[in-house]
Amino acid sequence: MQNPQSELIEIFVKSIRNIIHGNHVDGVELQLKEGKVIPFNLRVSITWDFQAHWRSETIAGGHGATINHGQNESSFDRQHEAYVNDAKYNKQNRYQFLNEFKNYGVEGLTCSSSDKTIKQYPSHSFWYNCSNCKGNGDVTCSGCHGSGRTNCHSCGGSGTTTETRYETDTWNNTTRTVITQISCFSCGGSGRDTCTGCRGSGRQQCSPCSGHGFFTYYRHTSVVAVPTAKYLLKSD
Repeated sequence: MQNPQSELIEIFVKSIRNIIHGNHVDGVELQLKEGKVIPFNLRVSITWDFQAHWRSETIAGGHGATINHGQNESSFDRQHEAYVNDAKYNKQNRYQFLNEFKNYGVEGLTCSSSDKTIKQYPSHSFWYNCSNCKGNGDVTCSGCHGSGRTNCHSCGGSGTTTETRYETDTWNNTTRTVITQISCFSCGGSGRDTCTGCRGSGRQQCSPCSGHGFFTYYRHTSVVAVPTAKYLLKSD
């Protein structure tokens, strides 16, 4: 079995080699001439800062969260502020976490290397009208500008189409071309067709809100313990 001191020295040298390797030098060029392990005491102090972290999202339409404030955005903001203050000042949030942390012993150093989520608040939300459709869910059709009708694609809106026929005079053995204007078969001579974009209603679904007329704004908030470590090293 390798001597623990020699093992520590080998780990240290290997770490230094990894650091310098590629920095205009090959790591293997570092050779150990002499090594000595000096006993030391290391005191680690972990300070936990308790904060509110949150994630927000917006959905077209949507259902209210566990706590829904209707269209009262001010009430929503007050709820968020209450969460932030509770996360920061409510001692009950931290007591259970710190008591559990004490049981980790030395392993607590590993656990304190990253943020820890210790509590999830009920999500809350509020509704607000779509600014594009003013809450109606539909807007004036862009294809017909609200009339429900568009120019006929066959006659271009004139109501007539050109008919060309050829007449042959067998007596004189001649053929002539006869061009006449006839009523458009597609639109019945009106020059207008039902708009395909709105099917004649003059309105079409609002794109930003997908026809809902409103959005739901959600916020998901949690209490997070953020660690800060301080190290005090003393050697004999």
